[in-house]
Amino acid sequence: DQQLVEVGPYKVVRHPIYAISILMAMGTTLVFPTWWDIIAGSGMVALLIGKLLVKGSLLGEKLEGYTLYRVRVRYRLIPFVW
Repeated sequence: DQQLVEVGPYKVVRHPIYAISILMAMGTTLVFPTWWDIIAGSGMVALLIGKLLVKGSLLGEKLEGYTLYRVRVRYRLIPFVW
């Protein structure tokens, strides 16, 4: 019973929650620049990007209207970039 949300930040990017999570991981790495945090932050960013790519393709198959939504909202995470 999932519905497509097209208001708020979802008008600008398709995955705003992932964008904030990636910013938090990068911010933590910048605040605590140890080798462990760099590895953990990079791993988290890679996993989140992989998850959003898989989720995007699944939503395109299963959620009605998502294909048109992808046309209207071109950017996944960062407006005018990706």
